[in-house]
Order: sequence, then C-alpha cells, then structure tokens
Amino acid sequence: MRRTLLLFLGLISSSILAQNVISPRVYNAVQVDGHLSAGEWDLQDYVGIDITPNVYSKAYYQYDDQYLYFAFTDHLGPQFRFPEVLLDLNLDRDTAFAADDWWFHVSATDCENQGAYGVYDSCQEVRPNWIGIPNANAAFYPDTFEMAIPWSMLNFYPQAGDSIGIAFVNTNTTFEWFHWPLMADHYRPDTWGTMIFTSSLAREELSTQSWQVYPQPAKDQVQIENWLPEMGDLELLDLHGRLLKVFRQAEGSTLHLDLSPGMYLLRSTESSQSQYLIIH
Repeated sequence: MRRTLLLFLGLISSSILAQNVISPRVYNAVQVDGHLSAGEWDLQDYVGIDITPNVYSKAYYQYDDQYLYFAFTDHLGPQFRFPEVLLDLNLDRDTAFAADDWWFHVSATDCENQGAYGVYDSCQEVRPNWIGIPNANAAFYPDTFEMAIPWSMLNFYPQAGDSIGIAFVNTNTTFEWFHWPLMADHYRPDTWGTMIFTSSLAREELSTQSWQVYPQPAKDQVQIENWLPEMGDLELLDLHGRLLKVFRQAEGSTLHLDLSPGMYLLRSTESSQSQYLIIH
C-alpha cells in the first residue's frame, strides 16, 4: 500500500513538473512596439497566469539570435496589473535570489535587477540595454506589453538542450502577485518553472556582428562603429516596420537624426543584422 501511494505521489509530482516546463520557438519577425501584430505571436506558445480559476493573463515567449522576447496580454493595465519576468540562468534553483537571477518589470517605467527582486531605484521610462513597451501613465493603462531582453546583457547564449529557470508575474506591486507556475514564489527560484531551448543560436552571426551604435540613448546624432563595407547601407525603421530613412555608408559614420523620443530599428541592407536605437 505504501509503495503504491509513493508511486502515485511520484506520478503527480512528475505531472506537475512537466506542466511547468516550456520550450520557446525560434522566430525572427518581432517588432517590439506593444502590439501583438499578425504573424508575430499567433504561432507561438503561451502559458496562462491564473487570476481566478476562470480568468488568466497570457504570457508568450520566443527568441532569436539577439533577443529573448516576451509578450503579455489580458487582465493587465486596466486592472492595474503589470508584467514581470524572472530568470534563473544557472538553473541552480536557490531558495533565495542569487547573483545569476534576474528580475524584469514593466509599468510606468522599466526596471531590472540582477541578484534581487523588486529593486525600483534604477527604473527608467527607457532602459538603455533592454526593451519594455509600452509604459503606463495616468491616462493610459495598456492591456498588452512586449519585452526584448538581449542575450548580450544576460551573457548567456543558449545551445540546443540548455535550460534556465523562469517565472512570470502579474502584479500591482503592493498587494497582488499572480504567478506562472501557479505555486511560484517570486523570491524563490526553486519554485519557478523551466525553459528548455531546442535550437542553438547562430554563434557565427553573433561573432560577426561587431558594429555598434553609440551613444544609447541618443538625441540628435549617433556614431556607427565598425560599419564594414559588406554591411551595405543602414535602413532606419520605426517599430511598425515603416522605412523612415536610408543612411548611405559613403556619407560617413555619423548619423544625423530628427526623431521623436522612442525606439527605432537600424537594419543593414546587405545582411540580417540589426540593432535597436533609443532616442530621448
């Protein structure tokens, strides 16, 4: 009888663990603009962050060679709830936040911290090293958010079979925290789920993308470092994919800008390489 009970409990435990494992797909067509545009997320998997037994928010996930992407929708800003992503890069499942654990938060500002949860003292409306869109204000409480976290920031480049710990949170930051996995604790990585990568990043492309855009954020001009001849010209696009301008390589490495504050994309005409441009 005891052996049967232990086997039954083991099967339940295995089933729960299996439900807390996700595997993102590789994709290359995300415009991080706070909208779930057609073709971006409709083929991607998501998990539900339960609010009540019959009400949940959706957290989508995917990645490419440069970014780990997330999208959140339903029962968010209008209910004064905002999305968070928690990452345990070493999958060591500590019982408290450790140096390899990250917290990302989007609400009126964007916040992140490595090594601690809920540190709001460095939040900004536009972070220089990752993307969280849109931001709420007194007249606008969005119900859809997107995030793009660069692998270079995490110093982690997944190969097929690699795993990290992960949890999603919807919170009003004061008295409501809803989680995926359901029983997760945002302070305890040992309660989070697991993300398993099934494809390796194209490290060759990562190693050849040596061009840099600085300063970031910028105001009226930026410099392009290592703008190699084989890259061709640079196209400037908004986050809806509209072409705004083409910068010719022959005109020099200083790009003069006349742009409204926000996020833009610089894309090479002769390769698949692109970089985000942040304007104050």
